[in-house]
Amino acid sequence: MVRPAASRHNILIADDDEFVREHLRVLLETNGYRVLAVNDGADAISGLGERFDAAILDLNMPGASGLEVLGVAQSKRPDLPVIMLSGEGEAADAVAALKRGAFDYITKPFDPEELLARVREATRVSRLESENESLRAAQGEVGEPVEIIAVSELTRSLLESASRCAGVDSTVLVTGPSGTGKSVLARWIHQRGPRKSSPFITVNCGAIPRELIESELFGHEKGAFTGATSTRAGKFESADGGTLFLDEVGELPLDLQPKLLSVLQDRRVCRVGSSEESEVDVRVIAATNRDLAEAVGERVFREDLFYRLNVLTLELPALRVRPEDIVPIAEHAVSRIARRLGRDAPVLEIAAAERLRAHQWPGNVRELENVLERAMVFASGATIDADSLGSLGAVSSGPLDSELVGLPLDELEKRAILATLEAFGGNRAEAANALGVSERTIYNRLREYGRPISPGEPDAG
Repeated sequence: MVRPAASRHNILIADDDEFVREHLRVLLETNGYRVLAVNDGADAISGLGERFDAAILDLNMPGASGLEVLGVAQSKRPDLPVIMLSGEGEAADAVAALKRGAFDYITKPFDPEELLARVREATRVSRLESENESLRAAQGEVGEPVEIIAVSELTRSLLESASRCAGVDSTVLVTGPSGTGKSVLARWIHQRGPRKSSPFITVNCGAIPRELIESELFGHEKGAFTGATSTRAGKFESADGGTLFLDEVGELPLDLQPKLLSVLQDRRVCRVGSSEESEVDVRVIAATNRDLAEAVGERVFREDLFYRLNVLTLELPALRVRPEDIVPIAEHAVSRIARRLGRDAPVLEIAAAERLRAHQWPGNVRELENVLERAMVFASGATIDADSLGSLGAVSSGPLDSELVGLPLDELEKRAILATLEAFGGNRAEAANALGVSERTIYNRLREYGRPISPGEPDAG
C-alpha cells in the first residue's frame, strides 16, 4: 500500500466498489485532504497503524466488514473518528455501528457536500488536530460561494425575495419538490446575511434514525444511552452564532416536535441526559417537500411548530416549469463537476442541450446533475453528446397528459413512482434518485400500494 504523507488531514477510505472508492478519493483530494484508499477490510486494518484524522468505511466488503474494522479501530485508535458508508437495507447495521462507537454514518448514494461536512466535523473532534485547527472547524466553515442560476423570471423573482430574507434574522421555510435545490438556496441566504462568517450547519431530519435524531439536534451527555461513550454537542450548539438548516423538517417525529418548538421559542437547549440548559443564538432555515399545512390537518405535524417555522416562506418551483434555466444550470453543473473530478469541463453539444430542455425532470436539479455526472464519467471525448445522456429515466418529455388532469395528488404520486420504477427496471435506488426522494420513501409507498417487495427486506418504517 502507498502510505499518505504526514498531514493533519489524512483520511482512510475502505470500499470494495471501485467507482465509489475513486469518487471519494477525488472528492476529498480536491478539497485538500490526503487519502489512502483501499478495497477491502484487511488492508483497512493494516492502515490503522498510520496517522489518520478520520476513516470512511463501507459496511460490507471482503477481508473484514466495516463493523470488524471499526472494532479493531476502537482498540488500536479509540480517538479515530469513523464514518460508516451504508447502502440500501443496512440502516440497522449503521445504527449498530454508531452504538459501537462510530462517529457518524452516511447512506449511498451520498451527497458530496454532505459527506464533506461529515468529514470536516470528524476531523474537528480528532484529538490529533492542533488547537487552531480545532477552533477554525468549531467556528464552522462557510464553504465555497453559492451561485444560483436565475435566467427565468420565476427564479429571478425568487432570488429577489430570498435577498430580502437574507437581510433579516427571521426564520425561513423553503418549500418545493425534492431535488429543486432547497439546501442550496438556504446556504445562499446564509452567505448573504449578517451571519455569513459564522457556521452553517445542516441536519437532514428525514435521514437520521428516530433513536438518534434527538441527540443529533440537541446533543447528549456521556452515558445518556447505550453507545454514548462521550459527551457530544448537538447541531444547535454547533451552529451557535450562525445558521441551522433543518432539511426535510416535515419528517421530524411528532414526539420531538415540542422540544424543537421550545428551542425555537426560548433559544435554549438541553442535552439528552442533562437537566441543564444553555443559550444558543441560531437562525433557523427549514425546508420541506411536504405540504405542512396538510400535515397539520393530518395531525402528523404540530400547528404551533408550523407557524413558528412559517415566518418567511420561499417556494422553489420545479425545473420543468422554468425551462429557460435548464441549459444554463447544466453548463454550470458541468463546470463544477469537472473541477471535483479533476478534469477539463466538456462542452455540451447542441443536440444534448435540446434533449435536456425537452425532458420533464421529475427529479429536478438533482436528477439533472446526476445525469450529467454519469455522462461525464463515461464520456470518452471533450464533449457531451445526446447519446451520452442515456435514457434520461425514460420519462416522457411531452406535455401533461389530459388523463392526469384532475386526478388527486396521491394518485399522481403513485403513477409517477410506478412509472419511474418501471423505467429503471424495478431498481428502487435508481428510481429514488430520479424522483429526488429516499429509498425508504419508495419502499413505504410500494407497501402502501400493496406491491410485492423482495423477501427478507427490513421494514423501512
